[in-house]
Amino acid sequence: MLQVLPKDHEDLASVYDLIGDLNMRMNNWNEAYRNFSFAYDIKKIQLHFNHPDLGVTLNNIGNYYQAIGEYAVALHCYSKVLQCNIDQHNTAITKLNIGKIYTINGKVDNALDLAIEARDILQQIETCSQIEFVHCQGILGDIYFVQKDYIAAEHFYITAFELSKKFLFIGDPVRTSCVKARVDLYEQNGNNQQAINFCLEQLTLYETHLGENHLSVVHLLMKVGEIQINDDQHKFQVLKRALNILEENDHIDYATMATCLMMLVKCCVQQNQYEQVSTFYMRALEVQEKIYPTNHPIIIGTQILIAVQEHRTN
Repeated sequence: MLQVLPKDHEDLASVYDLIGDLNMRMNNWNEAYRNFSFAYDIKKIQLHFNHPDLGVTLNNIGNYYQAIGEYAVALHCYSKVLQCNIDQHNTAITKLNIGKIYTINGKVDNALDLAIEARDILQQIETCSQIEFVHCQGILGDIYFVQKDYIAAEHFYITAFELSKKFLFIGDPVRTSCVKARVDLYEQNGNNQQAINFCLEQLTLYETHLGENHLSVVHLLMKVGEIQINDDQHKFQVLKRALNILEENDHIDYATMATCLMMLVKCCVQQNQYEQVSTFYMRALEVQEKIYPTNHPIIIGTQILIAVQEHRTN
């Protein structure tokens, strides 16, 4: 589409936003940022500083920085979004995004206030998508989880999960996040077997309805591998299966692949399979260098681990 649109076409910036969003869905963050930046440069020239369309791109850029862990920059972008003349729906979404960062940074009181404000706004919108309510309930659960109020966290996580079952398709990323949140909660409460049972139950459901090689299955396989603390061999087999699905899928999920590879590294170290350790490390680094900016802490961290591993084997 970019090849046929003239450089002064009124929809060019929106096309860049769309391409960036598609790359965000694949966790190809460098490419996403490149397109969002093109969109922002165009809109800065064409639009007033508080135009709602400028807010769309600023929100996209904020999502990028949140994805790569640059929370201060993401917070700055989201704050600028709120200065634009955005509608109630986007105001609520932006408040949830800011609340999520506050939760990560431990500012739970501020996060709770924003999440409640967002929920109140969403309840006033007659045509609001239910997915936003699910997302909001999940963030409220996250806030109480950080506060170690696990009873309240479970209430919101179960509410989010039940809403996701009612309104979202199996395999929807938000629905999958609801599953993972409940697994994490059970594990944190010391109910490891309950966590495993619930995760396996959902994994069976996903495989039945989506097929055993669907990309959404990967996330639950990795969660099973994460909580299988007493069986390293089974953990390795589960994670290797997840990696195989990622490799064979037409739509590459880069960040998930990098995470899976690093989990396999840890598993191989525990089993003293050092030859495979080096292979998985190098593959993870290759993916990380594709999606993260140069000299990102995650890249540097992996490079250090590789150097330590090479020193041990020499």
